[in-house]
Amino acid sequence: MNALELQGLTKHYKDFTLGPLDLTLPGGTICGLIGENGAGKSTLIKIVLGLCEPSSGSVELFGGKSKKELSLMRTRVGYVPDSCGAYQSLSAAENLRIRCAEWGLDEKREVPRVLGLVGLDVDEKKSVSSFSLGMKRRLDIATALLGDTDVLIFDEPANGLDPLGIESIWALIGRLNREQGKTMLISSHDLDELASVATSCVFIHDGELLKKESMDVIRDEAPSLKEYYRRLMKAVSL
Repeated sequence: MNALELQGLTKHYKDFTLGPLDLTLPGGTICGLIGENGAGKSTLIKIVLGLCEPSSGSVELFGGKSKKELSLMRTRVGYVPDSCGAYQSLSAAENLRIRCAEWGLDEKREVPRVLGLVGLDVDEKKSVSSFSLGMKRRLDIATALLGDTDVLIFDEPANGLDPLGIESIWALIGRLNREQGKTMLISSHDLDELASVATSCVFIHDGELLKKESMDVIRDEAPSLKEYYRRLMKAVSL
């Protein structure tokens, strides 16, 4: 079953229009969402998460598309923002327990499970404010994994990290896909790292879907994802 299907999706603002977009994300795949700042990536993510309504078209998650079905299916979707959303004065476990209470989850099972999945073994008394950026990012991912979500949506997963931190986070993303079967939609400008894990990429420019292509085809047509994107944008500007 497809994890996500968008059909004829549009969102109209006063000076910007997203779409119409048609997009399918099969279960177990990783799709890169690529475009310049202001292209419409964040708007697309907000619509999928239910944070804003489309002007027209439909969103389908795991086969559900009615308002009631989407509300239920969105509990299977975890979101990792581009900056840490945790309470800085609390520990990692305390943050996760709060989310479990909010979402009706078993904290005794979920907290150690997700901390183990992201490799975040920290002192219970250590506050998030003392964490490195890489540790904070792992906590964000752990939060998105609560409830054993099937789909993870990332907005710049390695934003602000040093080279070793970047490598570590992308390795974790790949492992969660391979070992846990997580389906992922990843918005990122870090094209070299994205290419190492993605199975396909969607290219958006000025609210329009330029192309969706598998990584196999991209590798056949260009020496790198960055070069493929550069050529695509050059063709658009002609």
